[in-house]
Amino acid sequence: MRVLLTACVGLAALVMAGCASPGSTVTPTRANPTGTVETFKVALSRDDFGTMWDVLSPNFKKRLSQRAGRNIDQADFEMAWKSMRSDARVQLAENLLE
Repeated sequence: MRVLLTACVGLAALVMAGCASPGSTVTPTRANPTGTVETFKVALSRDDFGTMWDVLSPNFKKRLSQRAGRNIDQADFEMAWKSMRSDARVQLAENLLE
């Protein structure tokens, strides 16, 4: 669980530090990282965990599962993300990034 939370915190920092604006219709592809970040930001603003999970690369999901020692799926990702969002330290970090 700690590995998943750490990965979510890192992912949140990357998304918040991105230069793309929410609401864009750029298609996410591996060749178009800006579109991927924009799609993730829109999904994040809507708490759309399915879209957030789909945007993550298969290699990232594989490494996350390997580090956790078991298969990590969308339900695990959603639970970790919600746990992370309720952590006061994460909220403080988000405020500092804004």
